[in-house]
Amino acid sequence: MGKNSWQKYDCDRSGFTYRKCDLKRQRGLLVSPDEFDDLYKIENLNTRWGSPRENSDTTTAGSSPTVFTISAGTGINSLQQSQEYREDGVHVHFFMHVVGDAAPTDLSANPQIVAGNNGDVLTLYGTDDTNYILLEDGNGLSLIGGEAMQLKDTDSITLVYTSSDTTWRETSRNKGGI
Repeated sequence: MGKNSWQKYDCDRSGFTYRKCDLKRQRGLLVSPDEFDDLYKIENLNTRWGSPRENSDTTTAGSSPTVFTISAGTGINSLQQSQEYREDGVHVHFFMHVVGDAAPTDLSANPQIVAGNNGDVLTLYGTDDTNYILLEDGNGLSLIGGEAMQLKDTDSITLVYTSSDTTWRETSRNKGGI
């Protein structure tokens, strides 16, 4: 790997920092492999590297994500309001930046996250170290090892919905950014 492959760049979708060689250009945005809209139309990076944030023709790349304030009693009660989602004909991948409602928020709603369709994917990104979201195993969530997660600033968790038992199952988590 060359010296340039270790350069750091921000992903235009999630805002997390990745190595240059890990990001791919898709629809004018630099995205990580977990955030592709369409897995069949991935463009390789050009040899001339430039961020879409510096390109005046790209209007969505520089915009800040919508942050959803989550309260304990209602939990995440709507996925259609998420900042971005994609459909591949069957499954939807929802991306939500979340913050607790003026304090650390332990989701007491049952279910903690509204039901999806079988195979839907949900990635939650924490945005605050003080007003974080606490996700616990149970009430519609199946977390790896049954281990609860405090979703603080730069933390993320990805879940897949299984309709057979109406549960969001954790597939990965990331503490403290990339």
